[in-house]
Amino acid sequence: MKEQPISRRELLKLLAAAGGAVAASTALPSEWTKPLVETGVLPAHAQTSEPIDIPDTLVGIQWNSGMELADLDLRGVGNGATVDENSPNSPTMAFSYEEVAGDYTEYTETIAIKSNLASGNYEISVFLEEWAARLAQQAPVITITLPDAAPEFKFLYNITSGNWLHCATIDMDTHAITWYV
Repeated sequence: MKEQPISRRELLKLLAAAGGAVAASTALPSEWTKPLVETGVLPAHAQTSEPIDIPDTLVGIQWNSGMELADLDLRGVGNGATVDENSPNSPTMAFSYEEVAGDYTEYTETIAIKSNLASGNYEISVFLEEWAARLAQQAPVITITLPDAAPEFKFLYNITSGNWLHCATIDMDTHAITWYV
C-alpha cells in the first residue's frame, strides 16, 4: 500500500475527532446505573385549572295564540351553521321546542349558543308560517339573555305571515346585541 501524505487540514480534523472521543470517554461513568426520577408538586401558579364554564347565551321566543293554532319558527345562523326545528344542533348552537300549556296554545322555542365556543356574529330570525291575525291580540316576545347580563326582550308587533323577520344580531366577541325589531 502506498502512503499518501496527509494535508494539514486532514490532520487537524483527525486530532479534533480523537480529542473529542477522549474528552467524551472521561465524562462517561465507568458503570451504568439506573436513572433517578425526581417527582414534585408544581407551584400553585404553574398548575393547570379546570376550563371556565361560561353559561350559554339563550335566545327564546314565546307566544300564546289563545285557543287558535299559530306557528312561529325561530332560527339562528352563525359560525357557518344554521339551527332551527329541522336542524336542531350545530357545534356552537342547540335548538329546542316546548309546548308550555299542554293545550296547543302556548309555545316556546329556544336556541342555546355555547358562549365558550361561539365567536363572531349570530343572526336571529323568526318566521310566521300563517295565522298572523290570531297573534294580533298577544304579540310574541323574543328574549335574548347573555351570560352575566339581564335578559333583553322585544315584542314582535310587525311580523307578517310567510316572511322571515331578522330580529337581532348577537356579537359573541363583544357580547353586544343589535336589535332590528
